[in-house]
Amino acid sequence: MANRSQAKDLSACLISDKVRSLLTVKDDIDQMRKKTIVIIDDDAVDVVDIERKIAANVGMVNLKNIKIEIFNSADAGLEWLFSNEADLLILDVCLPEVDATGVMKALNKNHVILPICLISGVNEMLYIAEQVGIGQESVIVAQFKKPIPTEEFGKLLKDLAIV
Repeated sequence: MANRSQAKDLSACLISDKVRSLLTVKDDIDQMRKKTIVIIDDDAVDVVDIERKIAANVGMVNLKNIKIEIFNSADAGLEWLFSNEADLLILDVCLPEVDATGVMKALNKNHVILPICLISGVNEMLYIAEQVGIGQESVIVAQFKKPIPTEEFGKLLKDLAIV
C-alpha cells in the first residue's frame, strides 16, 4: 500500500514539474513576442502623450505584449540600446546634451540597427535630422511634429508589425 501511495506522490511531482516547465516555456514565448519601443525625449508631457497614443492604437488587451522603455536623456537611452534590442526608437530631435543626429551617429558607430521615428516641435529640425540620418544603418521610418497624430502613428505601428 505504501508503494502505491509513494508512486502517486512521485507521479504528482512529475506532473507538477512538467506543468511548471510548460508554464516557464509559455512565459519565455510570451516574452519573446513582446515588442519593445524605446522613447528618448526630455519632455515628460510628450512622453505621456506618446504612451497614450501607443495604448490607443494597441488597445489595452494587447498592451501587455509591448514593452516601453523611456529615457529622458540621450546618454541613458544609448546605453540601454547598446546592450538591448528594440523594435522602434521614438527619438526627440532636440535633446539637451546630444541631438538626434548625435544619437544616430552613435547608433551607427556601434552597429545598432533599428527603425527610428523622429519627433520634434519644430519642422525644420525634422528635415535637418533626416538629412544627417541618410547613410546611417538605422532607418528613419517616420517623422512627426509634436504632438504625434494618433492615426498616422497607429499606421506606423501596424506597418512595423508592432500591433
